[in-house]
Amino acid sequence: MTIGAAFWADPEGRFPIQRGRPECLLLYSGMKNIQIIDGADTATFSLFQAREDEYAELFVDGADMDLVEDVIGRLGEDRAGEILGTIWERPILKRDANGLHGTLFYDWTARRHHLPLTKREVDLPDGSINEAQRRLFQSMR
Repeated sequence: MTIGAAFWADPEGRFPIQRGRPECLLLYSGMKNIQIIDGADTATFSLFQAREDEYAELFVDGADMDLVEDVIGRLGEDRAGEILGTIWERPILKRDANGLHGTLFYDWTARRHHLPLTKREVDLPDGSINEAQRRLFQSMR
């Protein structure tokens, strides 16, 4: 399936790949971008793409952030490993991403108290966001 002059679908037809850069998958309809934040000093805050169904398993009940330990606890090691292993094969450069849909935190259990119980960005405490964010988040609740 031809996507455009500079793009083509992978052999299984799952997602477009930029010609000459197969390691960099570009956003297309049905993909969600997830940022990975871990506790390492060398964290890169990398982005990866998930299909809609994978995203829905990782982020439940309207959440757009979660701790990977909670994901594993909810899905089990095998299923979580299957989804995450597939997602790791779909990195995307920040400059090529069209939006950020979710955040997965690794090694953040000691910082769990900084996340809202709903695990939704719009429910962050007022003291941790600026006034413009408060107005925006209030309108989205």
